Amino acid sequence: MKRLFYSTHKSDTSFEITGEDYRHLLKVLRRKIGDSVDIIDGSGYIYNCVIAEVFKEKIIAAIKNSYLGNIPSYRIAIAISPVKNPSRFEWFVEKAVEIGITDIYPVICKRTEKSKIKYERAIKIMHSAMKQSGNVLEPILLPSLSFTEMLQLDDFDSKYIAYISDKIINNLSSENDLGPSILIAIGPEGGFEKEEASMAASQQFKPVSLGDSRLRTETAGVVACQIVKTLDELNRIKTMNAT
Repeated sequence: MKRLFYSTHKSDTSFEITGEDYRHLLKVLRRKIGDSVDIIDGSGYIYNCVIAEVFKEKIIAAIKNSYLGNIPSYRIAIAISPVKNPSRFEWFVEKAVEIGITDIYPVICKRTEKSKIKYERAIKIMHSAMKQSGNVLEPILLPSLSFTEMLQLDDFDSKYIAYISDKIINNLSSENDLGPSILIAIGPEGGFEKEEASMAASQQFKPVSLGDSRLRTETAGVVACQIVKTLDELNRIKTMNAT
């Protein structure tokens, strides 16, 4: 896989590379004028460029051509409670982006212990995960929502709530038709309250299990992403074999 660099400083003919990527190109990789560099901007495209100019704080890379990169064939949104330890939420962001998440909704539930998120740091982690994984369509990280606001999200084909209960027998991995856009709600460290689960059910959220293990909030979010990606891949294989 090609080494990718991230920049949104783009004109019709070139990119500006600054900050950490600038330092990595010059100090670590020892790139110079005339060398090639592949750049992403979160749009889903990979731009083949050549270093044209080097300045003290930036590199100008001329665009030679571009092509559509690895983008999901589905929309998967995770509405997830922030957790007490910020690094654990950041771990979720990193791994979910590597898998192929498209939307992240931090949702404040009754049992949420810490509601603040370091958005700038989360965005940097997101960009790093995109470059590492080759998932070049930048996910949307939205401002925090209340649980009630989350229930009003209605532009999804399928909506699920991961709820721990002896009565929940449906496993997300057994869902046959998720649809092209999926929203999965993941609760805080203490789980959703019964009232919240009932409210979600009244708004067409289907209760599901993510397996037999009791998972941390951030782990549950990653597992949900991987289940959806696996189901999508299996469906595409079935479609290809049928034709």
